[in-house]
Amino acid sequence: VCSSDLIQDKNGILYVKFAYENKATVTGYIGNAITLVIPRTINLGEVQCEVAAIDPRAFARRGTLKSIFLPQGMKTAIDGAFGGGAGFLTVYGEIESQPEGLRRTAGGSASNAFAYWGVKGGKFAQDKNGIQYVKITDDSVMVARYVGKAASLSIPAETAIGGVSCSVDEIGDGAFFDSKSLTSVTIPQSVKFVGRAFNNNPQVMVIYCETRKEPENWSRNWNSEHPAYWNVKSGDIAHDGSGTYYLKVQNSKATLTRCTSAAASIEIPSEITINGGKIKVTDIGEGAFLGRSSLVNVVIPDTVRTIGNRAFWGCAALTGIEIPRRVTAIGDYAFYSCSSLPEVEIPNGASEIGKLAFAACASLRRASIPSSVRSIGEQAFAGCGSLSIYCEARSAPNGWSSNWNPDARPTVWNVSRRNLSSAGREEPDTIETAGSSSEYIPLGWESLMKRNDAYGRLRYRSWRRNPISTGR
Repeated sequence: VCSSDLIQDKNGILYVKFAYENKATVTGYIGNAITLVIPRTINLGEVQCEVAAIDPRAFARRGTLKSIFLPQGMKTAIDGAFGGGAGFLTVYGEIESQPEGLRRTAGGSASNAFAYWGVKGGKFAQDKNGIQYVKITDDSVMVARYVGKAASLSIPAETAIGGVSCSVDEIGDGAFFDSKSLTSVTIPQSVKFVGRAFNNNPQVMVIYCETRKEPENWSRNWNSEHPAYWNVKSGDIAHDGSGTYYLKVQNSKATLTRCTSAAASIEIPSEITINGGKIKVTDIGEGAFLGRSSLVNVVIPDTVRTIGNRAFWGCAALTGIEIPRRVTAIGDYAFYSCSSLPEVEIPNGASEIGKLAFAACASLRRASIPSSVRSIGEQAFAGCGSLSIYCEARSAPNGWSSNWNPDARPTVWNVSRRNLSSAGREEPDTIETAGSSSEYIPLGWESLMKRNDAYGRLRYRSWRRNPISTGR
């Protein structure tokens, strides 16, 4: 290869000339574009060459690139040309069918890309918000890729391509992959199909859907990880200006759907103004504070009734939180991995604690549970190595998972309601462990009494503090 056969263009695309032909192949890319158009021809020295091929892994180091256009003359692209790189790539080709060699362009870890063919002038458009559309019929389009940088996006029900107004009917595979800035997306009623569009994102994205319920013909994997709300009407969403979003769910109720604020201390209001009317904040939605690593203290108003799944997952700095007295349900993983949380007091009136709700709370030393709690999910307190648990109930109700306390953390039963809030702030002289884990002898304790079930299996075991080992 002679030096005259090599070139780098202004966009950072690297080319080499075919031997004995006036054609060139793309060998690499070192630019920083978001959307890239490969030209039909390139001048190599004094020779104009048709860009006809792409080498293996040419776009493995693609940086910020999200979408790429292949020219009409691109007849060959070696399998793997778009593979190996970080980030998902959307490929648009002018030719009507997939080039020879591109066997794995349509998704999968081998290519990490998805392609649309036959995309010529009049069949593609990008709006001012960074939404890229591909025409699928004379009067309808698909959202193919989002390349914008907004935090909140509302997909329009109609858009224009080539001067023709088209209905936005579909959202394609990978359309919102790697959308690092987005925290919320609104999908209009016009959308009849959604592919595997909302996976592979680094942060929680709340999805608001105008349709009443999830359509049956949407892909089963259209959204594997983000909270979705249905029957959302225009004007139902409010933003308080500090990074917190609310959704009107009934005339008198609102859900806090997402908080993106980096503040260390947050006070949730008891009511929010939506569409000119004041509405009570009654729920903390799924993933509302998920991953807010800077959050130290949060004040929840008495109007709140439920704390949703994953609501505070991964709030590693959270040390101050009081669950209001009117909360009735705490969702799955609600406080998972809140590793600085020192204690939790479940309010009287709460009836449900979800699975893994307080799991991996490494600093949790004390939890009190009233007799109103009739259901606790599996491993609710797993991985809490310093925890002692104080329960108003005489024993675990039938609705509690047999594995609710999998590490057999010391549990004190039959604590009076009057003493429940103070229990554990002084170490007890007797404790009780449950299930088969009762065979394990807690350090510093000696066996006091066993209780078996009707089949002779060990159900509970009481212990008393060993004065020899504890010095008491």
